[in-house]
Amino acid sequence: MTTKRFVLLAFLLALLIICAQLTIPILTIPITLQSFAIMMIGLVTRPTEALIVTITYVFIGLLGFPVFAGGSGGFQILLSPSFGFLMSFPLMSVAISSCHHQRPHQLWLSLLCGVAINLTIGWLYFMGYTWWQTGHPVTFLTAFQVTVLPFLPGEGLKLWLAHFVYQRLLHSVRTFHDF
Repeated sequence: MTTKRFVLLAFLLALLIICAQLTIPILTIPITLQSFAIMMIGLVTRPTEALIVTITYVFIGLLGFPVFAGGSGGFQILLSPSFGFLMSFPLMSVAISSCHHQRPHQLWLSLLCGVAINLTIGWLYFMGYTWWQTGHPVTFLTAFQVTVLPFLPGEGLKLWLAHFVYQRLLHSVRTFHDF
């Protein structure tokens, strides 16, 4: 890995940490700009680099550094309803990166694939978490209403924003992919 690539990955990790701190705590699972940062990571890196950045983020957060939403960190996050979304970030970023590198002209499809992975893993984890906490299974519909529906408008907006920012980066930096 070149020094330029290493600096890019460090910058993207910093972007992810900053986006996690921009929180709207109105639901059980806070609304943040983390998924926007994950989308950008997937678009501007190779799949292995996307994996490195997102695994590093989750790892340093689990070590106790306050990098997760609202300045949280540590192993206790494993026992929160939002951990499913954090757990999906490596797969989400790799999926976006892989789709984008295989089909560079289908940017929307790459981003939609990543968002679908993020929401699905978050949804399924929430179902298991709720069952574990209450001892009673939660229905697919109830979990969907709690973990997917409230986030769809925001995810759509972040998806559009990621597309817009990426397109502007391509137009302003000619050697973007050679970086």
